[in-house]
Amino acid sequence: FIKLLILYFANRLYAPKNIKAALKQVFRNDKSILDVSHATTTGTRVRLSIATVSSTLSCYIFINYNSVRERVKG
Repeated sequence: FIKLLILYFANRLYAPKNIKAALKQVFRNDKSILDVSHATTTGTRVRLSIATVSSTLSCYIFINYNSVRERVKG
């Protein structure tokens, strides 16, 4: 119960260790989140809707997108 209260007042709903464990299960220990993937080669973009625990309504969009351009070869 104490951990739940700490997470609530720290503006988090879930402990980071659970998310880290899930990512390790999917990507394995020999992979990094910064490694090139199929999504990178196809130009896939990901948008996340993030909600915070506060008295005001907020919407944040985090994207990993710079622009469409040709890659420099060599």
